[in-house]
Amino acid sequence: MSHSRKRRMYSYSYLADISADYAEKLDDARWSWLHTLLGEWKVDLDRRIRIYKETESCTRFQQDAILAYILQQKS
Repeated sequence: MSHSRKRRMYSYSYLADISADYAEKLDDARWSWLHTLLGEWKVDLDRRIRIYKETESCTRFQQDAILAYILQQKS
């Protein structure tokens, strides 16, 4: 596994953990004084997570298409 892929997976995992933490704090009345800010941060994190997932999916699709092309050229 390449270094950049490991970093991306770590980043995705980290963002998912932080998003879950924000969701818990949004449900907790003790954090009500920060709900607006936490809500904005969670929306931003969820957007970043979605971008990571979309990028990973597109990368896998491109790799599969390239592999299929190479295999077709060899036969």
